[in-house]
Amino acid sequence: MRFFGLLTTPLAAVVVALIFSLSTPTFAVIHEENDHDGMRYVGSKKFTEGDKRREEDTAQFLSDSDNDEIKEFIVKFKDKEMYKGFCDEQYSKNSGIESMNVVQSIPLVDAEVISFGSRSEAMTWAESRDDVAYIEENSKIYTTAEEIPYGITMVEAFEIGDYVANSGIKVCIIDTGYDLNHEDLQESNISGGGTCSDNPCHWYEDPGEHGTHVAGTILALGGNGKGVSGVVRSGAMPVHIERALSGSGSGTWGSVLGAVSNCNAAGANVVNMSLGGGFSQILQDAITSLENTNDRILFVAAAGNGGDSSYLYPASIDSPIMMSVACVDSSKARCSFSQYNDQVDIAAPGLYVRSTVPGYGTYGYKSGTSMSSPHVASVAALVWSHSPDKSAFEIRQALEQSAIQPNGSQQGIKNDEFGWGIVNAKKALELLDGGTFTRRPSISPSPTPSPTKSMQPSGPCMPIKI
Repeated sequence: MRFFGLLTTPLAAVVVALIFSLSTPTFAVIHEENDHDGMRYVGSKKFTEGDKRREEDTAQFLSDSDNDEIKEFIVKFKDKEMYKGFCDEQYSKNSGIESMNVVQSIPLVDAEVISFGSRSEAMTWAESRDDVAYIEENSKIYTTAEEIPYGITMVEAFEIGDYVANSGIKVCIIDTGYDLNHEDLQESNISGGGTCSDNPCHWYEDPGEHGTHVAGTILALGGNGKGVSGVVRSGAMPVHIERALSGSGSGTWGSVLGAVSNCNAAGANVVNMSLGGGFSQILQDAITSLENTNDRILFVAAAGNGGDSSYLYPASIDSPIMMSVACVDSSKARCSFSQYNDQVDIAAPGLYVRSTVPGYGTYGYKSGTSMSSPHVASVAALVWSHSPDKSAFEIRQALEQSAIQPNGSQQGIKNDEFGWGIVNAKKALELLDGGTFTRRPSISPSPTPSPTKSMQPSGPCMPIKI
């Protein structure tokens, strides 16, 4: 007689392989090693050698802690005649155990699902039978669950309700493209363009993978039981995609400026720019021009992954419509690679972020301020959809004044590592609803670019080749 149960082991080893490559998604690879402490074999040890090998290969054990939980078992009979004999026995109510009850018949495999008063009762009954081949727990199974990445929880995106449909608030993503065929990304209410050097440069394809990962944090569909959920999860938000970077993750200020112009023409309110390079006067002029002509557009950009106090652009442009985003991990500590300087406005999760990557049902982990920026951009769009009459400056003020400083940093005081703190959707909307803003002093002017500053920051924050 053999008894099979679930293998209930602790996670003995977790190996996370993180690949900081612009062309390769970063996946967490989990390896479990069987830990047999506290486990025991149950049932007869009179096995054939083949039985023993199968027992070892399947590594099926019963946990002492579960002994009284499962009272239903699948009983496999040795052959059809013995199975029929048991069924006849049941019809005559001659089982010999009062608490025993047949729950389900499975004639395909000569088996019955039987409930007993206890696990030990089931074991005793099965051991006494010559017609039973083996007995197995009728264990529960579950649907594969949709994951809520830790960053979505940290920024409290689900605490204020989803995006308000028909509010008109639109997001533009400037990146390496978008996998329009992904199972967890919206296929409607979306437009796009391409300014990159690839030929063709279709916005609805993403050979670089970075853009699809960024998009998932912003808008991965929620409630569909698949993959992950984004900050905005209903699929109702209008989105414009601009593919300004090639599959290798590089571009030019010309391609980025073309994308900025297209985002503005498309009526975007929030523009995410998980990219960066050295100072560009023409980019500065473009942002200044929009600042003076459009009070309904807000740019959110990655602060950079150099791990030092240097400036990355466009994030470090001094403008009321440009926000620089630093990175924090799941414990709200600064990511070691996150750049820190007086241009950092706000912080958001960016370490080991799980999101969509190209491929119908494909997901991966990435790290970088490139992953932090879309958390802020999507929170901005989410809260703005609840108060669509506000200006870009008011949205920025709400995000900054409601941000939460991590432990050790003084609340309400801006610093170089976190800016005003970690973005928080719930508190930002509460502040918007209150309608009271304290105008803070303008940020320090952008410094004159120095020849010693890095033009090519490393890591997933995509460089601009100039």
